[in-house]
Amino acid sequence: MKKNILMALMALLTLLPTTVFAQSEAAAQKTLVIYFSATGNTRAKAQILADVAKATLQEIVPAAVYTAEDLDYRNPQSRSVKEIMDPSLRPALASTPADLSSYDLIYLGSPIWANQPPRIINTFIEACPSLKGKRVVPFATSGSSPIDNYAKVLSEAYPDVLWQPGKILTKSTREDIEAWVKK
Repeated sequence: MKKNILMALMALLTLLPTTVFAQSEAAAQKTLVIYFSATGNTRAKAQILADVAKATLQEIVPAAVYTAEDLDYRNPQSRSVKEIMDPSLRPALASTPADLSSYDLIYLGSPIWANQPPRIINTFIEACPSLKGKRVVPFATSGSSPIDNYAKVLSEAYPDVLWQPGKILTKSTREDIEAWVKK
């Protein structure tokens, strides 16, 4: 009798669509959305992304917050311009990043500065040895730059990270972000 019940259950399992298993596997995946936002634009998109992806949300906070003067890209003496012009600069973080080893998928986002990630992203990645071998999806906000160079800079600097195709989310709606995450 027990054998017949077990055989019937196994037969029923073969009839279930494979998408049921894929959905439960995706739900079991532990996801993190981590971001740096200088003006709030990236934060807004990161919050939507975390909600859509059912992910933990974490902010990259600089030790010295960026002021409007720091972000003035027209001033060659501004902090952001100096950081972009000197690839060796690493702005300090307000705190040590958490261990990321328990996450299966990490979305990493920031604004794009001069067609590349702000240097604080380098600081963060270099402070997280647990990113090696992790699937990381870059996302960004930008008024005009595509994500191509941003992603290229990161993948060349950190080849031990498993970089996935990224996306600019500046004009993305919640529905756009949902479609991207499902992909």
